Amino acid sequence: MNYTGVYPERSRGDGDGNRVEKSSGTLYWFTPSGVEGHGALDESNLSGTLTNEYIFFRGQRIARRDPSSNVFYYFSDHLGTARSIAEVPSGQTTATKCYDADLYPYGGERWYTDSCDSHYKFTGKERDPESGLDNFGARYNSSSIGRFMSPDLLGGHTENPQSLNKYAYALNNPLSITDPTGLDSYLQCTHTDQNASTCQQQTVGYDNKGNAQKAYVQGVSDANGNFTATRIGNDPNGSGNLVDLTTGTGTYTASVNGSGVYFSNNGGQTSSAGVFVNGTPQNTFQDAGWANGRALTGFRFTLTNSKLEANQTEAGFFSFAGTPAQAGAALQHAGFNPRLGIEGGNEYRSPGSFWTGANSGHFIVNPNILLDPGVTLPAAGGRMHFGEHNPYSPFGWGRHIPEANQ
Repeated sequence: MNYTGVYPERSRGDGDGNRVEKSSGTLYWFTPSGVEGHGALDESNLSGTLTNEYIFFRGQRIARRDPSSNVFYYFSDHLGTARSIAEVPSGQTTATKCYDADLYPYGGERWYTDSCDSHYKFTGKERDPESGLDNFGARYNSSSIGRFMSPDLLGGHTENPQSLNKYAYALNNPLSITDPTGLDSYLQCTHTDQNASTCQQQTVGYDNKGNAQKAYVQGVSDANGNFTATRIGNDPNGSGNLVDLTTGTGTYTASVNGSGVYFSNNGGQTSSAGVFVNGTPQNTFQDAGWANGRALTGFRFTLTNSKLEANQTEAGFFSFAGTPAQAGAALQHAGFNPRLGIEGGNEYRSPGSFWTGANSGHFIVNPNILLDPGVTLPAAGGRMHFGEHNPYSPFGWGRHIPEANQ
């Protein structure tokens, strides 16, 4: 299966749905979801007087306008670093180069012309004029020493030793790799222009009309740009563990909560949500407990398919070393609400989002004990899937009906 994840974002609002962040006497104004994943649209002083307006195209800063309506055009390299800036004074049509610089591999600046203000430097990140550090969001990077000033909050990967250095910038390969957030992007797959080599759209199945069902998944690209998606599945050598099938190394655990199946290579300190790749072998794991407060540690899951046309990212069946009633009690403890069974068993659903019930999980617990010869004790069992809308939410029923008909 392939997996993706989302980073948390530090921000606060202005009460009107805009994100606002404050730093060193400057207010930064964002749209509710940022600018295609990148910087602020506007900057103002603490009184709210506008000091700069920015224009973005495909996530890249291409121009700035100051309060005098002077316009500055940014000319950036393949990493997003503005090497030149041309100024067009208000009311004029002729541009004059006001900034021209070369940068060393880790962001050190060697300028030739510097007559206009530009505090967005290496890969488009803001450089603090006092400390000289670049703000990557989660932490600060020093261009002078080529290292972050604080450790990576996420775990590294044993298959790539460069990632084990928690202070290294971009796997020590700054000429071709960028680090958009300052966090370990190996576990991320929110697609941007900068991470296109490690996050691409892949087909994970087909609907009943033959239409491809696609998802953005994390992976690696070779020197020729060929992308290989990361897949987590059972060890083909027979150990039963979950491993990275793309590289053949790295051991993972998995845990379930109300919104899906999550995978981690560091004991749940960081994790990523999965989407099953149809046509690949089913895989089985014992719930590791870190995603549900250890409420489902007695559950053993077998993942068999996804069905994205019905918003199902993972589906399969489960067993539990106990009675159906005990399995239901564990599910309730994990946040799944009991519902009247209409599919031949006792049903449990997680709430999902408040209004539409999006990203809800659905368990159907068989009313009878399983007599599985592979299990030494009687066990409960049933089916489950994740990702659809909860029909019991205020506006979930209308969204759930077409999913149920797929």
